[in-house]
Amino acid sequence: MQEETTMSEETNQTTNQTTNQTTDQTTTGGNAPVVKWACVLAYLIFFLPLVVEGDKTVHKFHANQGLVLLILSVAVSIVGTIIPIIGWLIILPFGGIFCFVLAIMGMVNAGNGKMKELPLIGKIKILK
Repeated sequence: MQEETTMSEETNQTTNQTTNQTTDQTTTGGNAPVVKWACVLAYLIFFLPLVVEGDKTVHKFHANQGLVLLILSVAVSIVGTIIPIIGWLIILPFGGIFCFVLAIMGMVNAGNGKMKELPLIGKIKILK
């Protein structure tokens, strides 16, 4: 008797998961995983979501966050390279770690479908 109940519960869970996946795909045009991964990869290649889906606000948001993060990374590298000793021993390592942490935070938020701004640099809007 318990085995029958367990099997029917598993069948219900499988049906619910299939329904949720179908709902996800229909609300985003049938390619929800591709769109989500494009937003996640925006923190490595900022223009990727713009190429995939262009004008949607979610894509622009994550592309903007990725672009701002790229500019910050380049600035940290330039400043850390130009300033001797302090730049090499403090600015480059800590700035690099900071940029890496921001990229991970952005990827996690994009993977979870959130439009959460990155700390300190999230208010900057370049792409409108």
